[in-house]
Amino acid sequence: MVLELINSNKKYPQVAHKGFLYNFHKECSNYLRWRCSKNSSMKCPCFLKTDLNITKPTLISVNNDHVYESNENLISATKIRNLMVEKAKLTNDLPAQIFAEVVSNVPRRILAELPKEEYLKKTIRNHRAYNDPPKPTCGNEIIIE
Repeated sequence: MVLELINSNKKYPQVAHKGFLYNFHKECSNYLRWRCSKNSSMKCPCFLKTDLNITKPTLISVNNDHVYESNENLISATKIRNLMVEKAKLTNDLPAQIFAEVVSNVPRRILAELPKEEYLKKTIRNHRAYNDPPKPTCGNEIIIE
């Protein structure tokens, strides 16, 4: 079974499987090991193993049980947040415009899983500024072409 990948700020993407998110843990000789994303916050012992293909991982096995219920809405909310970040990188729209455009047709059950609007707008601003060059500290650093 091929698993769904969700981009993250880390080096590796997250894996979504049956309403749970997994973060990359380590590469073993025959497989990749992914930890439950709630490993530190809820002490969830669950992890899954995939083949060594990081771009299209195929499920090998799931070890241990989760200590919480699955939540497909959280996975959808993560995708929506990533969509906002991608739009911020590609357009010069205001964070409020990006937020309104993305959440306009999202069901309430998924909106409940999203962070507060002000936090999402801050995330949009942060990712937009991430690609900008550093601000000059004096006039000599300004280069006019």
